[in-house]
Amino acid sequence: VLAVAAALSVIVGNLAAIAQSSVRRLLAYSAVAHAGYALVGVLANQKSEGLVSVLYYVTTYAVTTVGVFAIVGVVQERAGNDKLSAFAGLSKREPVLAFCLMIFLLSLAGIPPLAGFFGKFLLLKAVIEQGAAYPAYYCLAGVAIIGVVISLYYYFGVLRAIYWSESTTDTAQ
Repeated sequence: VLAVAAALSVIVGNLAAIAQSSVRRLLAYSAVAHAGYALVGVLANQKSEGLVSVLYYVTTYAVTTVGVFAIVGVVQERAGNDKLSAFAGLSKREPVLAFCLMIFLLSLAGIPPLAGFFGKFLLLKAVIEQGAAYPAYYCLAGVAIIGVVISLYYYFGVLRAIYWSESTTDTAQ
């Protein structure tokens, strides 16, 4: 039952995040997927590596999420909303904020050498090691990997707005 809940959480959270134009909502659905990843680690808790991987993952996710939401809050305060269009051209308006947000989003996506990569790697390693005893865990690891690929799409959508989209706000004010 927990394996099905983890898989559904990863799939539904990531697919729902794709359709969002609000960055806060995108991050909320992403959090659903991240809860699924953490649950994958809980399932692999047959050995101490499973528990260590969950603790590492949850810690890095918490720190990264606080950073992302802080920056989204600043952008929302200045732009009046948290739509993707509010992030367009952020790299030109606020290069330090844009860079920090890029690092946080890439970490959430699991890009090496960032902390999020190691968190996901440790979770997947722990669940794959349990695959010999529970072959369905191989499928669960596959679902988690597919979820990571899906998350790359929407995280890079935010980065595309930040670095490659022109700001729609009037800069002559």
